[in-house]
Amino acid sequence: MKTTRIPVPFIAAWSACASLALGAYFYTLQSRYEEHAHPLGRTRAADVVGLSLERGPEVLRLEKKDGRWLLQEPLADEADPSAVRALLGSLFKLEIGQVVTTDPEAYPSLGLAETRVRLRVYSARRKEAVLDANFGSEESASDRHYFRFARDGPVHVAAGVETELLGLDAEKFRQREPKVYNEVQSP
Repeated sequence: MKTTRIPVPFIAAWSACASLALGAYFYTLQSRYEEHAHPLGRTRAADVVGLSLERGPEVLRLEKKDGRWLLQEPLADEADPSAVRALLGSLFKLEIGQVVTTDPEAYPSLGLAETRVRLRVYSARRKEAVLDANFGSEESASDRHYFRFARDGPVHVAAGVETELLGLDAEKFRQREPKVYNEVQSP
């Protein structure tokens, strides 16, 4: 009976390919986890061009045009840059934690049956929202919320977003700083 020997270079090449495939798998897994845990982690603040906060029938929509933030809904006006910066700063601190439940029957008790706040963040680099999520009630009177991505069902605990910022109305986002007009010099 004749035995065949597998050449050593073939074994080495096969081992290298298997190691690369395994490394790529774990890298992809880690990237997905990071994207899920920090949903705005791959978005630059300068690229954010729109925000939408829906609280029941009330909609607050902000858009960035020519470097300035503008209120689009419920009224059209210039937005207060410091209020928008505060909200964006808070959103970039958003951390998605452990899964609380996957049962839709539990949504009402977590403030997610009728979503308390639906938030969408838009980037200049993507047509669809880079973040589309629902915030439910607070967990134990802290800045931790019950949270659910709009595209999937599990409810998580999320931290980092200040509760008061999610509840601001359009008046709080209106321009507060005096507008500077070019003065006309008289002859």
